[in-house]
Amino acid sequence: MISHFLSILIDKIYLRLREMSRIKTFWGIVALLAVLAEAAGTITPKTPVTLEGCYFITSKEELYGFAAIVNGTEDKEPYPTACARLGKSFVVNNKVLIGDGELNVADTADFIPWTPIRNFRGTFEGQGYTIFGLYFNDSTSSDVGLFGRIESYEDDRDVFVRNLLIYDSYFKGNSYVGSIAGEVDSRGNKPVVIYNTRSYAHVYAKSVIAGGMVGLTYGNVQIEKSFNGGDVTARHVVGGIVGILTGVTASITNVYNLGTVTAFNKDEGNSIAGGIVGQVSGALELKNVFNIGSVVGSNVMGGIAGSLSGSSVLLVNAYNAGIISPLIEEYENVGSILGLYAGKDKAENFTYANVYYQKDGISDIHGIEVPEKMMTDGTVAYLLHDYYYEGLDASIWGQDVGEDPAPDFSKKITGDMPQVFEKLILHTYEGDASVLPEKYVPGYRYDLPSVPREGYVFSGWYDNAEFKGNSVKFIPATANGEQEFWARYTPVYKISYQTGSGTVPFDEEVPTYVEGVGVVLPKNVTRSGAIFRGWYKDKNFKGDRLYEIGPEESGDVVLYAKWLEKKEPSKDEDGCYVIKDESDLYGFAAIVNGTDGFSKNTSPCAYLEDDIVVNKNVLKLDGSLNVADSAGFAHWVPINGFNGVFDGRGHSVFGLYVKCDSVRDSYDGYRGYGFFGSLGVVGSNKNTIIVKNIGIDASYFEVKGDFDKVGALVGVVNGNARTAYSDIEISNCYNRSTVNAVSYPGGIVGVINSYSNTVIENCYNTGLIEGKHNNAGGLVGSIKYDANVNIANSYNVGFVVSYGTQLDNDALVGEVKSDIKVTNCYYLEVAGVKASYGRSAKLEEFENGDVAYALHQGENGSIWGQNVGLEPLPNFCGVIKNYLEESSSSEASSSSSSAIKSSSSEAKSSSSSKAKSSSSVKAKSSSSRSAKSSSSRKKLVLYCDGKECNDAVLEKWEAPRFQVIVADRNVLVSGARNGSSYAVLDIQGQVLATGRVGGSGFSVVLPHSGNFLIRVDRQIQRIAVK
Repeated sequence: MISHFLSILIDKIYLRLREMSRIKTFWGIVALLAVLAEAAGTITPKTPVTLEGCYFITSKEELYGFAAIVNGTEDKEPYPTACARLGKSFVVNNKVLIGDGELNVADTADFIPWTPIRNFRGTFEGQGYTIFGLYFNDSTSSDVGLFGRIESYEDDRDVFVRNLLIYDSYFKGNSYVGSIAGEVDSRGNKPVVIYNTRSYAHVYAKSVIAGGMVGLTYGNVQIEKSFNGGDVTARHVVGGIVGILTGVTASITNVYNLGTVTAFNKDEGNSIAGGIVGQVSGALELKNVFNIGSVVGSNVMGGIAGSLSGSSVLLVNAYNAGIISPLIEEYENVGSILGLYAGKDKAENFTYANVYYQKDGISDIHGIEVPEKMMTDGTVAYLLHDYYYEGLDASIWGQDVGEDPAPDFSKKITGDMPQVFEKLILHTYEGDASVLPEKYVPGYRYDLPSVPREGYVFSGWYDNAEFKGNSVKFIPATANGEQEFWARYTPVYKISYQTGSGTVPFDEEVPTYVEGVGVVLPKNVTRSGAIFRGWYKDKNFKGDRLYEIGPEESGDVVLYAKWLEKKEPSKDEDGCYVIKDESDLYGFAAIVNGTDGFSKNTSPCAYLEDDIVVNKNVLKLDGSLNVADSAGFAHWVPINGFNGVFDGRGHSVFGLYVKCDSVRDSYDGYRGYGFFGSLGVVGSNKNTIIVKNIGIDASYFEVKGDFDKVGALVGVVNGNARTAYSDIEISNCYNRSTVNAVSYPGGIVGVINSYSNTVIENCYNTGLIEGKHNNAGGLVGSIKYDANVNIANSYNVGFVVSYGTQLDNDALVGEVKSDIKVTNCYYLEVAGVKASYGRSAKLEEFENGDVAYALHQGENGSIWGQNVGLEPLPNFCGVIKNYLEESSSSEASSSSSSAIKSSSSEAKSSSSSKAKSSSSVKAKSSSSRSAKSSSSRKKLVLYCDGKECNDAVLEKWEAPRFQVIVADRNVLVSGARNGSSYAVLDIQGQVLATGRVGGSGFSVVLPHSGNFLIRVDRQIQRIAVK
């Protein structure tokens, strides 16, 4: 048998094969070195002996026996964590490969087929020995190699294959094929290590993914001090070392490829091939690597990597001398180093340094082009050997000039080298022991090294000791003569976090910052039972909240986390929760949701004692998110499965912030997003669920992903069962916030599900409602089958848009699939806005009190009011002031106004009738039950501005006497009384500017185009700015 020193001899013979244009494969030496072995076609596995807890393998029978132990047999369970050691080299089959590494087809009938070791989670120590003649040929199989699959899911177990040579072997499968392993899957913190392994095998994947050593890797994998000398072929995605590499982190160090790499998917023009790696889609470090083998393919090819799309890729100290051979004439994404970079930010995510390629007609911006002479005369070897990079041992590079055709890993450069170098002087810092390069080659770009210093960050090289001008990254090809540079370092300071038992996310933790640069501080800090309220320098939280360490900061920093504790609200004498502030509000949500250690109670009664502000300045004037301040907003956790009674008592909740880029799997079909995520739990709703007398103001709700249950007040109303509908009452509520969802967003409710009787009464929306794909509604996004819904005395003036088609927008209800009764409801008449229900009203009819009057006259409408001339829209003040019943200025508007009043009177007198009226529409439905009419319910306790309401008071209204001139966004008001108070508002009632008239007029500049209101004292005019 061949002893282990033979593998070293093989390497040396190969490196001495010198055809100066390119090195070719050398399978002819197989006949000189291989020891003959019998090839009977069958084998009897033998269980190896164990030494020190590991199986000791000294023959092919014992190798097959070990495979049976790991894979399991009919009599024994698999033993995937077994360990093995080779005790000698041995031959499984003789002359598997012939010629230039092709399969010896004539003798395959006599070959013993190999059984790949599956799901291996142990250790395999080759001890420098060789396995000859492995043979696997089944084009229907996946996970093919010495090991079909290697796995590591635990943090405390070593998994490795090392010190092994595979020789004269053939592996063919359908997909995931490699000489060492078809797949490597490492999900734990400890990496799977492939170390000092060498392969002279032909690897072939009939379909996809082949690698000279490993077909496919996931996760934390390290391949070191290894090489492949055999040809690797696949239809799509092939690499000299690894076919596809994906996962969190991986490294390939001191590795090279000599074999031809071929992706033969010529017809479809869709193939990926790389001399070292075919495709990367994760974090990868490639250090000290080279490729000499030819790379053949049709579309995406690179001498080192075919395609990179990783989150972070580093390539340092590498070269390619292999020929790049496209199979098609009009190719693209082909390079001598890299074929295609598909990352989001190339400059940030892909770093390459001191990379060279031999000129052959395929240029590449990711390396330095050199002629063949520099590869052969030791120049490139010197540039690689003397390069400095933190954590890199460049001394591995060497070359016997005059003997070796290209740099290798012989560690020494010997022979006669050309005198082409010029002197290079690099100054770092006092006490630096780094061995830095002292020469460069004129005529070629030379990348300067990055030299670290403890407690500092390297800030670049400068051509002067005063660090004037711009930093220098490389010596240009035009430079000559002595070059001298000084390294600049910037102090790095520590950040200490006093979290108060909170947790900083691993991917956000920043333990240091650089002076003059600063850093953004963690924002998604968590603690059970509390809401993160920011970082402060003062332990008593005095001063401003910090979102970042600024560039002006210097010295170590201690930061203190401020927390808003979630607390259980107190109860009144009736056992109802009294919510006084945001701590109570978050605590109440935790109680209903059963989170943060609170006992779950889905059916409580509760009321607000005051307005509550959760976040400030959440929205900009146009209703969009204030992104600049959003990092500091506290996230709202929706109240889900609520089955009780919630009374806002005329108060509002301001500044809720919900922004989800993707919906968690736990958010099933019965939960949603809003102030209330959901009302009711399917099959468990027994009592009438009531939400009343509450406003959601200046808040933002955005949910991406395939999710359709988003509303400002309620995300989804859940039904109960076909035989027992649930009863839900939502009354005296408003929304002045933005709702943004993929489908079915609603200003008040997102979705009303089946088997529910839902009443929405005395509600309005002025907020922006956006649907990315499907139906958006000003009040309700969608009403599903078998639901009975009654909407009364409500209006919408908010902008409703769906980016699917305009037909998906509806001013009141986006999608309707059930019975629905809409009574005395109104929406703003805007061109292009569709409404299947309710009655349109012009802006002046909202402004002049006509709509407020109509709503007030509706059933339970005494909550409605408006101070005409001062307030642009109806609200819940309960009193209509300054109202002139015949205030319309034209016959058309007078007719419309009369129609609104007539509609309101008709609604009040016939709201309990089952007959269809002009303001009441009933859609077709299969439901067997009808919704409760608002008149069939007992009269509600109404709140106006936080107090119980009285009947309406009507006062006279005066037409405005001032004049307005609009030029672009400049507004000039004249004819106003000196000293009068004025205000400028948008049509949602948001105040944009206020002041007092000086002289007889004033001027303002509006922030954007649109419709606005100008109020002077009690007089008001509407203007349009284009």
